[in-house]
Amino acid sequence: MSPRSILRNTVDVSIKALRLPLDTTNRLLGRRGLEVDAAEATVRETAGQAIGDEQLRVDGARRRVATQTRADAQRLRDAARTVATQAEQRADTAKQEAAATREQADKDAQTRKRDAAARAQERRQKAAKEERRRKSIAEQAAAERRDAADAKAKRTRLKALDDTAQALDKRDEALVAEEEANRLKAAAGSAKAARKSS
Repeated sequence: MSPRSILRNTVDVSIKALRLPLDTTNRLLGRRGLEVDAAEATVRETAGQAIGDEQLRVDGARRRVATQTRADAQRLRDAARTVATQAEQRADTAKQEAAATREQADKDAQTRKRDAAARAQERRQKAAKEERRRKSIAEQAAAERRDAADAKAKRTRLKALDDTAQALDKRDEALVAEEEANRLKAAAGSAKAARKSS
């Protein structure tokens, strides 16, 4: 086993030992632990540069990019949730205002009907009220169609973000598997070298 491999393995074991309590805490608190991943990537990259181990430096750089991608995806998911929440709040406010407007319109129409002296005027008022009601129903239907389209678009965006997050998680798993395979290969090479030398 070369001195560089020994140093690489030492860095790897040290990082895993330092990560264990942090990862456990993050799992218990339900956090993703992106800060720990970023710190590990930086340590690997820096250690690779310090000891002249290109493999360790490249691994650190690859982990840094993957962590940044996961952080960006999380920010996008958070932003999408914020937009969805704000849209729901605006829709609720608009519905409340529309209900208040309709209630006031009904009261006004009743007052006009009571105050009307002639039947002709009363008929005109009823016709106007009916026209407003049809218009309100048409506007409400249009608003509901817009709200449904907005909700569908938001669901589509959230699904795309979730798909991206899943792809990133699979890539992380592949990186971990690759790292483990490299470690096992190095260990097998070391064992073979030890057998040859003895």
